[in-house]
Amino acid sequence: MRGLHAYSIVGVLWFVSVCCCFYGGQACLEEERKALLQLKDSINDYPNNATHSVFQDWVGEDCCQWERGRISCSNSSSRVIGIDLFGARDPSLGVWYPNATLFAQFKELESLYLTSNQIGGWVMPEGFIQMKNLEMLDLSRNMLHQSSQSLSGLCSLKRLKQLYLWDNQLDDRSLPSCLGNLSSLEDLDLSYNNLRNPLGISTGLCSLKRLKTLVLGITNLMIEVFHHV
Repeated sequence: MRGLHAYSIVGVLWFVSVCCCFYGGQACLEEERKALLQLKDSINDYPNNATHSVFQDWVGEDCCQWERGRISCSNSSSRVIGIDLFGARDPSLGVWYPNATLFAQFKELESLYLTSNQIGGWVMPEGFIQMKNLEMLDLSRNMLHQSSQSLSGLCSLKRLKQLYLWDNQLDDRSLPSCLGNLSSLEDLDLSYNNLRNPLGISTGLCSLKRLKTLVLGITNLMIEVFHHV
């Protein structure tokens, strides 16, 4: 009977450990939960109309269980790997200059959607240097033309594969030559901007050896897709 009892205890312990692996792995890290709340405060969305806030579901201790589709976490490390802030900022608040170090707090972040947030540039753009796992960045429909240095901070994203910059009123001077350092970049969308010679030598785009798709349409009636051979 003692042997049977011992086997029962071992079985229970094994079952608990398996449950922890499958269900406990999604528990949000406290440091990243706090970082998400800092990010929320910096956006300062809908200050006078909280009922329409995209952050109304950002409550509770486990940020991995917050609004699905906005936050995604790794099953193995419990770290945040995806953040979607599409249209999170109230347009009436004007141009936003986010601190790039806020995003650098997410050590395993792979995808970041910042579409339609009136971003005009960055505070401490050197924060991008720490985002070593970022593979997808969507900055479409912002105001990056407001700062001539708004894109230079992105040049350190060595693992970046997809970059979307359409509809930012960018001109040729807005594209720094260091964009050619994005050695892993495969997809780049520069459409609906004010570009006349985006493939000029000064832009560095011709150095992107892995580039497969480059969208350069500059009007609603002309979309040109370039496939790199």
